Amino acid sequence: MSENPPTTPDTAPPVAEHPGWTEADREAMFASVVWFRADAPPELTDKYIGMYVAIHGQQVLDGDRDEAALLRRVAALGDTINQNRVVIQYLPTWEESQYR
Repeated sequence: MSENPPTTPDTAPPVAEHPGWTEADREAMFASVVWFRADAPPELTDKYIGMYVAIHGQQVLDGDRDEAALLRRVAALGDTINQNRVVIQYLPTWEESQYR
């Protein structure tokens, strides 16, 4: 029997350990959220309504209705980005936002 169970499309692969978040990481993540929620242009954000998005700095890396699928693709980017500074946000549909 293997130590790691096989993954299926419905389960995320094991995520590699990353160093702990630094204060700079937390500040960068906060700045990303502020940019996305307050300053990102509507022509960018509107196409992600009802989806989870991965944000890094002032860039949307990817988006998907399936959060697990998005997390797998972001993890697959490996060290090409600082994984500790990626923020996942959900953009509710108009109907969803009416019930919050």
